[in-house]
This record gives sequence, structure tokens and C-alpha cells, in this order.
Amino acid sequence: SPPFLNMEKLRTATLPGISMHVSARALATFYHGVGSAQLLPADLVDNLVAQGNTTVNHTGVQWAAGFQLGSCLDSSGRRLTALGHGAGGGSVGLCVPECGVALAVTVSKLSASRVATGKIVDAMLGEFGLRHLPCAGLLKDA
Repeated sequence: SPPFLNMEKLRTATLPGISMHVSARALATFYHGVGSAQLLPADLVDNLVAQGNTTVNHTGVQWAAGFQLGSCLDSSGRRLTALGHGAGGGSVGLCVPECGVALAVTVSKLSASRVATGKIVDAMLGEFGLRHLPCAGLLKDA
């Protein structure tokens, strides 16, 4: 729960997946590296974009190679795959490899709601002519 995860003792501990602290710029830089095949082989990124080898968890979130998969529409209505991870506290990092877009939103206080994060992601994607499909996973609870 966010109140538990906001405890200073827990946030200052070194626990992977719980106490990662990063700037939005650093997280977006990481996802740019993923989407541009600088950190992963190009064929793996292509396979993820094609949504191969995926699993769906109990909340309906689609996963592939440790990434949550989501979808966006470009200005022509073409459906594009977004790779990333929406954290339970409201932070999210993602890339849309087919467009060369990477972005991140980080929060200073964890929240059970992702409403504000979703609005920020929508505005940022809109600047690139993309529209996030909220039913498509990435900002759902994992």
C-alpha cells in the first residue's frame, strides 16, 4: 500500500523494485536506450513491438521480457506498441520504438491512483501526435 511504501525506513532501504529512486530524465533516457536498440538487440525490440512471447497477469496487464506492453494510436490511427513499466505508486517510464519517443513521469509521493500520471502521459504523447489507449495495459495496476 502507498502509506507503507512511503515509510522513510523502507524508501531508504536498498530493495530492488521498491526503493528505486531515479529522475524522470534518467528513466526516459533508459527507455530511449531500450526503444532505439542501444540497450537491447534490435531483433528483441522488434519482437517485443510485434508483441511476441507475451504473458497476461491476473489484472490484464500484458508482459514481455520484463516490460509491460501498452498501445498508442498515431495521427493516422495506426496502433503502435509502447514498452515500459507503470509502477504501483504512480511513476511510469515508456517508449514507443516505432516513433523514437521515450518519456517518464516520476512522483515524489506514492499514490494508489494513477489519474494524474495518466493525464501527464496523455499530454506528453499528444505533443508527438500520439494518443495513449488506457485500456491497453501500461497504466493499469500490475
